[in-house]
Amino acid sequence: MRFYRGTMHAFLLLCVSLATACQADKPQTTPEEARARAALSATINAPADSFTLVEIVAKDWSDSSLGCPEPGMMYMQVIVPGHRVTLATEGLPQQRRTYAVHLGPQRAVVCDTPEIPAPDGILPTPERSPE
Repeated sequence: MRFYRGTMHAFLLLCVSLATACQADKPQTTPEEARARAALSATINAPADSFTLVEIVAKDWSDSSLGCPEPGMMYMQVIVPGHRVTLATEGLPQQRRTYAVHLGPQRAVVCDTPEIPAPDGILPTPERSPE
């Protein structure tokens, strides 16, 4: 009985160690990526986990349109700190499409982008750039 208890305890420790190691290998999703995924998911009616992160760039938007003005709308002319998150749909290269999601402190806007093939790989670049 003592051997069984010791073996079971060692087995449980091994399982916990493996589970922890597997979780450590998973890339962490940033709050910006999560917000962009949710916005794009709601816009194109696709699961949020079906996109590949291409790039996240910190950005200062020149007005409250977040770089995606709509015709006939007026926007506050203030500098809005945020991010441009580029996500790509999965699938065959000719079926992939990239989307630019512009984030501000209060909202996210999915901007229309031309249908271009998404690059392979993840290219995070957290630098701040002017619009």
